[in-house]
Amino acid sequence: MADIADLADLAQQPITDAIIRTARNRAAQVHIEGDGYCIECGAVVLPVEHNGKLVTPRWCSEKCRAVWGKFND
Repeated sequence: MADIADLADLAQQPITDAIIRTARNRAAQVHIEGDGYCIECGAVVLPVEHNGKLVTPRWCSEKCRAVWGKFND
């Protein structure tokens, strides 16, 4: 026989599963690209090919990415 905690868990699980599915679907739709300028130093950033698509990075170099991450995490 299930106790009240088991019943609550059974009632909550479908809601939790739906929230996780929604979050995964939204995450798959996010496409973050730069605008052609490095968000750290302002240098021009050219598009690069990634998985057969042209993508504009947000940073001009790994150094700028590391600096941005250090101060914006």
